[in-house]
Amino acid sequence: KMLDFGSEWYGNDPEGGYQSYMRGMLRGLLGSGRVDYTLATYPLHDVQAMPEFSDESFDVAVVDNVLEHVERPWLAADELHRVLRPGGLCIA
Repeated sequence: KMLDFGSEWYGNDPEGGYQSYMRGMLRGLLGSGRVDYTLATYPLHDVQAMPEFSDESFDVAVVDNVLEHVERPWLAADELHRVLRPGGLCIA
């Protein structure tokens, strides 16, 4: 289960909407349908406070080109730690 926060969109997703760069890479590596994927975008989602996501609800979080743009990156780090399962991976 993956949270992709603010990833760049690069084209149309075959399932509808837009496809992020990271989602495209994962589909290439793992195959379509193998990743439970959530794309979170600002301002709908704020990486510094994500009450809409439960504790320990993701295996992987991607915050590519995000942390340098937030006012309080230490709050974002706390939130990412909260939503990641033990042993989860954060790619920043």
